[in-house]
Amino acid sequence: MPWFFRFILALNIAYCSFGLVLKHLPTWRMFEQIEPLEYTLTDSKNMPVHLQDYLPKGAYINTMKMLLPVVTFVCEHHRNRAPFVFKENFSKVRMEVGPVDCNAHI
Repeated sequence: MPWFFRFILALNIAYCSFGLVLKHLPTWRMFEQIEPLEYTLTDSKNMPVHLQDYLPKGAYINTMKMLLPVVTFVCEHHRNRAPFVFKENFSKVRMEVGPVDCNAHI
């Protein structure tokens, strides 16, 4: 292996090692610092609807822009449980979707 590639490999290993010890280096741990989006979705009987059940395994929602299409999907596929009441706790958004119009938007 040429010396240049060995040098780059050594730098990469050193950076990864320092990333485990020094908290201010950007590493994979930076994704642990994303604040979870706090929201509730309830149906017409005031029963909670867990949107995570409608997402692929391991998917993570961290913005309203990502969340609202999932609310629309749930409403369209479960109109018999509508109207749904969606509340997002940080921005104090509250909306009612369905049964006629399931389009969730701000």
